[in-house]
Amino acid sequence: MRFIVITLAVILTGYISFLLLIQITKNMRFGAENWTWNLISLIFGISLIFGAGIALWDYNTFEYEARAIPISSSGLVLLGTFDLQFYWDVTQIQPVENIDWGTLKPGATGDVTLYVKNPNPVGVYLFAAWDETSWSPLGAEQYFTFSWDHPSGRILKAGYAQRVNMHLQVHPDITGVDTFSFDIIINVDDDPY
Repeated sequence: MRFIVITLAVILTGYISFLLLIQITKNMRFGAENWTWNLISLIFGISLIFGAGIALWDYNTFEYEARAIPISSSGLVLLGTFDLQFYWDVTQIQPVENIDWGTLKPGATGDVTLYVKNPNPVGVYLFAAWDETSWSPLGAEQYFTFSWDHPSGRILKAGYAQRVNMHLQVHPDITGVDTFSFDIIINVDDDPY
């Protein structure tokens, strides 16, 4: 639709310019009122090609339609004095080494379910965020929102494994990012945050 609007705008601009040129060159030897139909058709044909070229350039440069974004894997980085273990399954056989969010479109949310186990002798509190310095490409984090459903005030008991859902929302206005990666930081402590 935008392509058509820009093309028509350029043609309309050319038509208005043509009408102004007729008025300005009235009674001149090479005035516009003396032009042949072939010359007028050529001028409008050039306007059409010029308008289509501008519209095509705009369409390819400023494309706002939803595009699929392949999401690279993310690392899990632990901070604090306690350890955690991450598994894909409730039986705690398949460890999580990184997360693949799959292919997301602008405005969509990627969901990942994993199991977090506390192998420590005491209960711990968890807080998840991302590391802004780990983002590749730099600045891509402005187009995403990360969350998980483990409340920061809830203790994860010693030896206990809990199911956790992580969510990565892609903002609808994302531009200039085809693929990216980042590290998820899990802060682990025996005091609530």
